[in-house]
Amino acid sequence: MARSASRLLAIVLSLWVMAEPAVAQSVARRCAELYMQRNAFYNRKGLCFTRDTALEAFPNNPDTCHIYSSNNLPISANEKRWVDSIVAEERMLGCPRLP
Repeated sequence: MARSASRLLAIVLSLWVMAEPAVAQSVARRCAELYMQRNAFYNRKGLCFTRDTALEAFPNNPDTCHIYSSNNLPISANEKRWVDSIVAEERMLGCPRLP
């Protein structure tokens, strides 16, 4: 998983454009962390990924997934709030949507 996370960070860094490189690197690292947290949760819940970046980060997903829409995920209100807080932080940081 470490290789996938470092590849993800490289993708995020390559997509990120800012004037201050140190800030951009810090934001890109946080974006990668948030992406991995959110998608690790979805992977554990059985959501089937369709995007190449998620499939690369979670290569066993096609073998273990069984839910094809995030609308059908069985999650509690607390889990939904947690996911929503991650998505809100991603948006606030301007994290790119990965392919």
